Amino acid sequence: MEQKLFTNERTLFQKRVNELAGVGTSVDSIDSLIRAQIGCRGDENAKRLVGLYDVLGLDGFFDVLDVTEGQVVYFPTIASIGDAIQSAIAFYHKVVKEKKAATESFVCDEETNPSKIESGVEALSEMVEKSEDKGLVELADIIRRRAAKKPTPKD
Repeated sequence: MEQKLFTNERTLFQKRVNELAGVGTSVDSIDSLIRAQIGCRGDENAKRLVGLYDVLGLDGFFDVLDVTEGQVVYFPTIASIGDAIQSAIAFYHKVVKEKKAATESFVCDEETNPSKIESGVEALSEMVEKSEDKGLVELADIIRRRAAKKPTPKD
């Protein structure tokens, strides 16, 4: 069985790498050498890149490189992504599904402040209104249609 470094060849470079690596070589040894080359600087950033390579594999690592194109990218912390996920769930249920549940019911852990989730919902509302992303534009249209159907309170 032929061994490959790239499981999903999308470029001529990736195809050529697989051809060269598959000829009487140990893909595991080459993979270890690639990891060593990525981490050769030995600083914290290099160690993080190796960690990212380990998690994603060569194909996924190339996908990230393709998206970032050599630019500096700052990844959020797990806690901030957790807040973003909880805000998205709260937004969906409160705004899209029109459920009247309190923000506290959308908090998934004891460390998260419900007011942080509520401010995330408000920020999402503004972002959805201004977005040109197809999925978000559809959400904004749903929200606008619902708002147009609601009777306004009379003074």
